Amino acid sequence: RICARGSLSSPRPPGYTEVMAALGTLLSVLGTRPTATLRPWFTHGPALSRDRSILHPLAECLELGSFIPVERGPSAKSFTALAAGGQRVPVLLARADLPSGSLDADQDWAWLGRKTPCGTDVFAVAVDEAAVLSAANPALRDVSCTPLRDVADEIPSPDDAALLSTARGYMHFHATNRFCARCGSPTLPTKAGAARLCTNEACRHKVYPRVDPAAIVLVTSPMSVDGGKHALLGRKKAWPQGRFSTLSGFAELGETIEEALCRE
Repeated sequence: RICARGSLSSPRPPGYTEVMAALGTLLSVLGTRPTATLRPWFTHGPALSRDRSILHPLAECLELGSFIPVERGPSAKSFTALAAGGQRVPVLLARADLPSGSLDADQDWAWLGRKTPCGTDVFAVAVDEAAVLSAANPALRDVSCTPLRDVADEIPSPDDAALLSTARGYMHFHATNRFCARCGSPTLPTKAGAARLCTNEACRHKVYPRVDPAAIVLVTSPMSVDGGKHALLGRKKAWPQGRFSTLSGFAELGETIEEALCRE
């Protein structure tokens, strides 16, 4: 609201001071906790090295790598399955399981990193659903191709969730950036799938995946009769019945994260 009025001196929205005070209290409390307790749910943590200089020789890394399939196309659905213990896990494929030509230079794949300490390189690759279902490990049950958000809460491993999220992000990026925004020429993957390069020699514009700043905050009520156990949640009309979320949204141009929170 502050930015929309076009003046930094405009009155702050209702509740701004209270929200800022609550954020300050939250940050001061978090700062006193051990670092280990602050690990986000979606995080690679120390289990994945993303230093691209270690990806050499590339042909050997691809041959011995592990592949996270993502449905080909803008929807970029994720493949998960139920393991023996009943936990939902990513579907992983070996190089031999991939359809011929999946790793050609003009195909959509990306290096996600190298697992430590085993040293296995992990890649995301765009594959048709039928090919994944036929190649999946027979020991896995209920292999499904669904939007990641629909099954994210069923994935207990933070590392698995992070890999699926990153794989989906890269494949969506490649599927939606086929042409150069400057000259309209086709683009091809480069830098082991981390970017796309315009094929027009007079342009050669390079584009990277978008990273959009966003705020997501749990608003609690310290004045509630049960001692602060109430929280404010919201939902979209299009969401399935019973789904709610903490308040969140993308920061707009010229807007701080705190201002984005107040607006949302």
